[in-house]
Amino acid sequence: MKNKNKTIDKIDKTIIKEDKFYANFYLLFFSLLPIIYSDVIIDPVLLPRQLFLTIFLVVLLIKIFFQKENLFLFGNQLFNRIVFIGLSGFSLVTLAATFFSFSKTEASYVTSKYLIEIVYLLLTFFLLANKKISLIILQKAILLFTSVTVLISYYQILTIYGNGGELLHNIEINSTAANKNLLSSILYLSLPFIVGFLITQSTTKLWKFFAMFNFISILSILYILQTKTVFIAFVGFVLCFLFLLILFKLIKKVKFLFSLSMVIATSLLVIFSFVFSIYLINKEQIFQRVSITPAKTDMVSDLEKVKEEVVTSDNVIGFVKINSVHTFDLRLSLWNNTIQMYKDHPIIGVGPGNWQIFFPKYGLNKIDEISTRDGHTTYQRPHNDWLWILSELGIFGLFFYLLVIFFSVIYLLSNSFIIEKNSMVSINLLFVSSLFGYIFIYFADFPLERIEHQLLFYTIIAYSLFNKVLDLSPVLKVVNHNKIYLFILFFIICIYSFVVSTSRLSGEKHTRLLKIAHMQSDWNTMISEASIAKNIFYQLDPMSIPIDWYKGVALFSLNNFSSALISFQNAYHQHPYNIHVINDLASCHEKLKQHDKAVIYYKKALTISTGFDEARLNLCAVYFNTNRYKSAFFELKKCDSLTQNPKYKLFLPSITKKYLNLTNLSDTTLTRLFHNYNQKRFMKLN
Repeated sequence: MKNKNKTIDKIDKTIIKEDKFYANFYLLFFSLLPIIYSDVIIDPVLLPRQLFLTIFLVVLLIKIFFQKENLFLFGNQLFNRIVFIGLSGFSLVTLAATFFSFSKTEASYVTSKYLIEIVYLLLTFFLLANKKISLIILQKAILLFTSVTVLISYYQILTIYGNGGELLHNIEINSTAANKNLLSSILYLSLPFIVGFLITQSTTKLWKFFAMFNFISILSILYILQTKTVFIAFVGFVLCFLFLLILFKLIKKVKFLFSLSMVIATSLLVIFSFVFSIYLINKEQIFQRVSITPAKTDMVSDLEKVKEEVVTSDNVIGFVKINSVHTFDLRLSLWNNTIQMYKDHPIIGVGPGNWQIFFPKYGLNKIDEISTRDGHTTYQRPHNDWLWILSELGIFGLFFYLLVIFFSVIYLLSNSFIIEKNSMVSINLLFVSSLFGYIFIYFADFPLERIEHQLLFYTIIAYSLFNKVLDLSPVLKVVNHNKIYLFILFFIICIYSFVVSTSRLSGEKHTRLLKIAHMQSDWNTMISEASIAKNIFYQLDPMSIPIDWYKGVALFSLNNFSSALISFQNAYHQHPYNIHVINDLASCHEKLKQHDKAVIYYKKALTISTGFDEARLNLCAVYFNTNRYKSAFFELKKCDSLTQNPKYKLFLPSITKKYLNLTNLSDTTLTRLFHNYNQKRFMKLN
């Protein structure tokens, strides 16, 4: 009992002082975050920023661990708080979903990202609770982050304007967020920190001028970007904030004393909210499509040898990663498939990062995009983070995540009834209002994927927990004997994140070189780069194409069909619903005279996408080569006569002549007759 009593002491607030190291370190971290960027990998910001965050947290952990004062870390009073229960539940569900996921490689990566972000949240909360940093420091840090982001945006705007380009909703204006919509949402998330900074009385005039410049810049850039989702979130944010201000004024009978900067900020928020509302009513939907550097190849038939062979790989086709969906119908198709995915895996989902693998399983036929039905366009997320969480982590994952948000709002509101300082009440209401708008952004975009978005979001959550600590502070105790276990856990998460990040960085670097070699038909370089790129934490590229698929293409092109078959089989095991992987595995079987297996896999590809002409024409060739002319003819009839695939015009006369025994009819006449027949059939169907 004596030893136990020695390890539990009440917090002595007189010995805890603010530490300039933590303040300066946060300022430095957020200042550098927007410029953490690498053009030697495919996604230039995602992995580098995760690695940067990991290093930042390791330094914080070392500093906290060797802190001389007794710091409050955890106590039984906080273990009972629902936000902690939500964070713990979300973490445990994520780990469980990873264990049961189909692709543990992708699941391990996403899990490392989720966990390292939660470590940031908890460490930021610990430092706030122990008064090592303050809200002012966090506001300044995010103000610096926003300043760098805004300056880069202005540079892009001036460059586009100087070149005579159109500014409004230009996709090239993305700062270093990699996407116009993501830039809009990160600027939106910084608004409550900057507006809150403006109403804080203890800041200098220079900092307030700096904040006002950024505030006006954010509103201007948001208007230029014209991201509809963020517009709606912005309007909701302003209306919610004004409603809560009035409500608290009536309930608490508080007399809010507005400074000049606060009056200006509030007026601009209202004006821009009105302008955005008018825009939303009158403007047509704005979406855009962004492609990542295409990399690529597919197995296509040697058109000169259709009677003897099926496939060679002389042509190169491109895979495009969709970062933004440009029609509402397309989003509905993504959401419908996602809902079906959840229904099949309702408890803990398909696993973190596995949505991109399972999405094609539910069919590509309802998507009105030729490039999607042909497999050239791939999707990595449903453009709805709520459905994304639901499909990957199941109902329990979404439940715990919602607990964190909902009770963070409760903590902020309940604390607002207790504190007497009116400016702090306003700041709490700003955070609540921003969370309200951010919930809507989750419905139509993917900020959950991005490190910087989650850092600003989790900073708000950390501050809400700090508000709860203020309520509990008289009974909080320091529990030193748990300190070592807590830090071991956090260090393990950091090491895990570091290993995963560096492994995937290496993989993406070599995948980029692999894609360049692919475009140049440099097969030997493709094989060597694919072998280096693939590792235990990296097996799919950012377009969800298996690295083994690229290796298989190169081996096939070198006529090493046996080795190519092994690579395609590996690729199929990693992504069994990618229609190009299935198609090329079938083509490899056909090259090895395994006709029945080829037919099975071509039909699998067509089950996923009936409009995949490449697989259908290859199936025609298999039927033709095995003298099944009737089957070949009826498969050919299913193709769109307007298809751009060159095999169609080549196969049409050969297959039709054999089926109808029209050896004396010229190819040109036969092609014209068949085309006219398909046109009439199409008109009858419509």
